[in-house]
Amino acid sequence: MVGRSWVAQARWLLGLVMLLLSSSALAQTRQERAKEFFERGRQLYAEKRWDEALETLMQAYVLDPNPVLVYNIARVHEAKDDLENAVRFFENYLKIAPRARDRGAVQRKIKELQKVIKTRPPRGYLTLVAVPGGGSVRVDGLV
Repeated sequence: MVGRSWVAQARWLLGLVMLLLSSSALAQTRQERAKEFFERGRQLYAEKRWDEALETLMQAYVLDPNPVLVYNIARVHEAKDDLENAVRFFENYLKIAPRARDRGAVQRKIKELQKVIKTRPPRGYLTLVAVPGGGSVRVDGLV
């Protein structure tokens, strides 16, 4: 009886160790994938492919919710001239990284962006449907 109890405990302990090792490996894999997405996002940012950079950094964040990713997502929004979302993500960055070394610089950036937002004329969207198709529209000389 004592022998069986020991065997059962050993099996249980072995199962627990295997579970911990597999969850650790899974976490490592998620972090590695997040790092790959982050590096790809940085590359896309450098190439000024803002929408793709944003999507890639968001994928990295889903895998590893790291404050550095939130900061970089804010930078992409700023580059896209989506200043409202840039401010929102910079503010979120400061909330999840309250002791960030660049806190002062980010706070100044937020104030700067908020000033620009206030001085802008209201933004809107225009949807055009051309019937029949094949026409083009120019705004300020641009197609």
